[in-house]
Amino acid sequence: MKKRSLRALVCSLVAVLAVACGLAVTACSPGQSDEDAIKQDLAANLDEIKNADEDAVQDLLANEDTSMFEQLGVDPTEFFSAMLDGFDYTIDSVTVDGDTATASVSVTCKSMSTMQSDAMSAVYALMDDPTEIAGMSEDEIMQLAGQTMMEAIKGSETHESAYEFTYEKVDGTWTIQDSGDEFMSAVFA
Repeated sequence: MKKRSLRALVCSLVAVLAVACGLAVTACSPGQSDEDAIKQDLAANLDEIKNADEDAVQDLLANEDTSMFEQLGVDPTEFFSAMLDGFDYTIDSVTVDGDTATASVSVTCKSMSTMQSDAMSAVYALMDDPTEIAGMSEDEIMQLAGQTMMEAIKGSETHESAYEFTYEKVDGTWTIQDSGDEFMSAVFA
């Protein structure tokens, strides 16, 4: 199995959660407006991220190489739960124009770049204090670095981002056109 960086793993797992959106399609139920059908689809998919429980995260991690977490003594499920802590969204509007639609969404979540920066700063500060790591084995230092990283991620603040999802209606069915990678890059940046 090809090893990936921590950032690549995080990005791919968040994208998998978000791209339930990319695979989802929704047809209008009788009496349901196009706007309501799109809102319902978005809510169902974004709720997958918002309500991602331990079982959902473990399912996503089942086929991933999590050895980098093991080296740090970090439970991957705890890592992703901490990363997604505080995720929320509001569907601000849906504008339908024929067979295309745009849904504007405000998303509250932790910033990947801020989490990464906070975690690295905390680990570097730890390594800069020789008294903290004096006499520790390499494994103990890695475990301490993992603990420090987790504390920084858990303490990261959320921010709000705006994102627009594009839908297309084909044969009476609305399909989201955005990829999970685009969503992840825009929202978790």
